[in-house]
Amino acid sequence: MLYEVTQRALAHTEKPELLLITGGVAITKRLQSILETIAKEHNARFCVVQKQHPLDNGAIIAWTGILAHHHDILTPIEKSFVRLKWHLDEVHAPWVGG
Repeated sequence: MLYEVTQRALAHTEKPELLLITGGVAITKRLQSILETIAKEHNARFCVVQKQHPLDNGAIIAWTGILAHHHDILTPIEKSFVRLKWHLDEVHAPWVGG
């Protein structure tokens, strides 16, 4: 599944982006090999976060908060929620060019 989603994302953007894997799956050598091959096919730089760093998603959540703050996106706590199966194309992220 990660192969297919990564392949589509790189093909869809047609940009030489950075492909960075992190989290528990990042230490899987087979997955690293597969995703590195995809990155090469799309002229994307491939990186793996060192295994002592991706302990949880806290840094990702914090960074998203910083980006939202810099773009004056404020969500009052009473209006915040968790939505399972939220597709990335449904998320307003003005820091993502496109």
